[in-house]
Amino acid sequence: MHELVFDSIDRLAAHSGPLTVLDAGCGTGFLLRGLGRYGFACGVDCSPVALTYCRGRGLNRLARASVASLPFQDAVFDVIVSTDVLYHTGVTDDLGALREFHRVLKPGGLVILHVPAFEFLRRAHDRQMHSRHRYSRQELESKLSGSRFQVAKIT
Repeated sequence: MHELVFDSIDRLAAHSGPLTVLDAGCGTGFLLRGLGRYGFACGVDCSPVALTYCRGRGLNRLARASVASLPFQDAVFDVIVSTDVLYHTGVTDDLGALREFHRVLKPGGLVILHVPAFEFLRRAHDRQMHSRHRYSRQELESKLSGSRFQVAKIT
């Protein structure tokens, strides 16, 4: 999955200089560390334990925050990556989080999301991973449109 994220950003980076990248829900920082190759990369997570792991990886551009209330000014990021976050029980308002992403994203910027698909695929693993929800393509497209995003690709 990380390679798909990097491939998407590579296409944008080929036509610009260094990028500002936000890992929204950075967890322990494994992906965030790789995002540093594009310029200024920072991460937010609501878990102090996760942020401790990030610091252990040498990552210091971090903030403890919810994706529904980001501590950044408007239009500061070229790219926002949020993998396996919006569906989580800790995110009670996924539409609000998407609106926050739109607020802090520069015009023409890129958002890369990864969420689990299809409620009928819900299993015990979802409970263990604290999954609040699984998405259909139509629902995700609707939420993105409702947050003023233009969907370039959804699979």
